[in-house]
Amino acid sequence: MNIAEYLTNIRILEAEKESVLYEFQKRNITRLNMSVRFILPLFLILIFFFLLDLNKGSAIEQKWRIGIILSHSTLFFVLLCMLISSYYLCKKDEYTKNISFFTTHFTYFFPLLMGGVLATIDQLVTTAINPFMITCLVMPLFLIIRPLYSLFWYTLAIIIFLIIEPITQSNPNILLSNTANGISAATMGYALSLILWQINLKKFRQELIINKQNEVLEKQNAKLILNTKELNHAIQTKDKFFSIISHDLKSPFQGFIGLTQMMAEGNIDISKAELMEFSKSLHDSASTVYKLLENLLEWAQMQKGEISFAPHSFLLSEAVEQIINTFKQRADQKGITILNDFPSNQYVFGDDKMINAVLRNLLSNAVKFTRRNGNIIVGAKETEDKMLEIFVNDNGVGLSPKDVNNLFKIEEKVSSPGTDGELSSGLGLLLCKEFVEKNGGKIRAESQQETGSTFYFTVPEKQQ
Repeated sequence: MNIAEYLTNIRILEAEKESVLYEFQKRNITRLNMSVRFILPLFLILIFFFLLDLNKGSAIEQKWRIGIILSHSTLFFVLLCMLISSYYLCKKDEYTKNISFFTTHFTYFFPLLMGGVLATIDQLVTTAINPFMITCLVMPLFLIIRPLYSLFWYTLAIIIFLIIEPITQSNPNILLSNTANGISAATMGYALSLILWQINLKKFRQELIINKQNEVLEKQNAKLILNTKELNHAIQTKDKFFSIISHDLKSPFQGFIGLTQMMAEGNIDISKAELMEFSKSLHDSASTVYKLLENLLEWAQMQKGEISFAPHSFLLSEAVEQIINTFKQRADQKGITILNDFPSNQYVFGDDKMINAVLRNLLSNAVKFTRRNGNIIVGAKETEDKMLEIFVNDNGVGLSPKDVNNLFKIEEKVSSPGTDGELSSGLGLLLCKEFVEKNGGKIRAESQQETGSTFYFTVPEKQQ
């Protein structure tokens, strides 16, 4: 690895700057908060130990002890302030504030400075500079700061040490040796801080990648769990739906089987009028079964996406008139009046086959559940969002609030015989919902028992 690559590895990228600085400040304050708690009692013990022997030995030794006591007392009170500051920062979780930066860097530099002071005091009784060397090597183990800052603090510390050392040491040979040892200690300390910075930065980046991968996996897992729940719900819903459909198919066939069995056994002796009644009943049942199967097939094709969807602008008012004429004969049989209040020359944008199928289903239901001599109104009006809201209103038997709420739910069965005993499965409304939503609209119902019902659905007036 060349120097350029190494510098790239220890440099903080702009994209990660905020997160790296926050994380390292957080780690520094936490380490400071924990480590200083153990160091302070050691200083108290050391101060007490030197106080006991304060008056022993020569005047130089007494002077040395006083220097040790004063320097360690200074360290004790400064580090106590740093401990209070770090405790406050940990409690408030404010690791990126200016006070956090000051606490970290002051705690990094001050022991280096005091190491030099202690080494200078030690020159009164020894030629070693152990305190300075120890602090140079220990500080990188406690705190992680950027290489440029650590270089500045080590440089400043060695300069101050070299300035104050001659105060207590006058031997040029020892000064030269201590200078070399001091520079070596500062150099090794800086090298150690550089290595630890690189290791921690690399580890942080790896953790960042792992955390991002974990977040992606958690999101995917949550999505998978949600999809599984939705799939299970859909399976349960369709199982219930097919159970309802099978029951609706079973009822008409019971009549078929009973009548055909009587015919096959030759046990039928009925009048022409009764035969006509049976024939009408069979025809109605066959029509109901056929309509149910037709709706079921269309619904299945819709679910599989096999029904073509070809939206375009078309004149809906003409289609409404044709659909009303389709049901006119049945309406006349029940004495029902169908009023066409639909706007003339009204164009909409959508699939004409689907929208016409919705109108046929709603009008068929209106005729089915309207009593004799009742009224049905088909109309439309514009909405605020430039949609056309089409409605089919009747004054028929109406629905309970519970049935209205369950009308468009596949797992709920909402069906009842018409006013003339017409059979109903409720599947037609589910198909209406699918068609309306496919065309970008919504469908809803308002109803009151014994008063009537109004079904509304929206379609775009023009291409969106």
